[in-house]
Amino acid sequence: MLRFAALALLACSVFGDQITLANGDRLSGRIQRLGDGRLLVNTEMAGPVVIPWGNVSSILSTQPLYVLLKDGRILDGSIINSPKGLRIERSDQYAEVTRDEVIAMRSYDEQLSWQKVQERKLAPHFLDPWGGFLDAGTSAARGNADVTTVSVGFNAVRTTVKDKLTLVFNGLYGRNSTNQPAAVTADLRRGGLRYERNLNKRQFGFVSLDAESDALQRLELRTVGGLGFGRHLVNTPRNTFDIFAGSTVNRENFTHRIRLTGEALLSEESTHRINSILTLRQKVGVFPNLTDTGEYRMTFDSGAVTTLLRWLSWQISVSDRFISDPPVGALRNDILITTGLRFNLVPYK
Repeated sequence: MLRFAALALLACSVFGDQITLANGDRLSGRIQRLGDGRLLVNTEMAGPVVIPWGNVSSILSTQPLYVLLKDGRILDGSIINSPKGLRIERSDQYAEVTRDEVIAMRSYDEQLSWQKVQERKLAPHFLDPWGGFLDAGTSAARGNADVTTVSVGFNAVRTTVKDKLTLVFNGLYGRNSTNQPAAVTADLRRGGLRYERNLNKRQFGFVSLDAESDALQRLELRTVGGLGFGRHLVNTPRNTFDIFAGSTVNRENFTHRIRLTGEALLSEESTHRINSILTLRQKVGVFPNLTDTGEYRMTFDSGAVTTLLRWLSWQISVSDRFISDPPVGALRNDILITTGLRFNLVPYK
């Protein structure tokens, strides 16, 4: 048996790794990696070839391969077929595993690249973990009507194993020049940032700063600083649900009124991935006024995103801001509805 293995390994060193398929066909090349049930082999004549792992009957390799098993172990060494499945040999040591135990396999170069990615995830460069999107939408009418509306949105999220930083901005501007003088039909801007620091897998602390202006509500500037704690109630690849509680300081500068108040903060936020192309998001916040008892604010944001390409989506968003005590002549609610293309910011992998 050892003599046969030695001859087989010698042949493999001449012709490269040998892959035998379930139908009896054989392929010579260099195994690069196995992942997601697919084996990538670099061949001299055909270039890279991808083979479903279920179609592979046996492999023979003299190059060192790193094999990840379901129980978390990583074994490395040359590989030959065995009655059990795969025999992984290293010097005078060996281990036999079944094919079902194997979930990943990497060549030496692929393993080095994988380790660099894992190390960078633990100690990322500042720009590495950023993801998010840029929204852009516009509408125009010319002729009997002369109307222009422009909306923009921006969201950037930097997530590491320890913390999370979120930056957001939304803006809407509308102008009707059909009759002179021209009238501004919408002019509002909303932006903010929130920093979260993980306390454990479920709980986190946060600080936030938000700013907002709305010309038609006569709000020149509202700035809100807040802090508190949050908890991940649901955190799966398809669904997330977080709750927040804390306090804020709110400074509102209306055209004829400036006030500084303290508020409580109660909020929840969730995402739901319906399928591979459709994702729903929503966030609700309630801010009872602690200075002017009985007054309060509410915020509501929701959206649906349909993925077209990895970097391109179509979105529709609804955003509402409610205040119980608006200036005289202004309404309590301001609703912003936008739709258009979304350009996705793909994070470092």
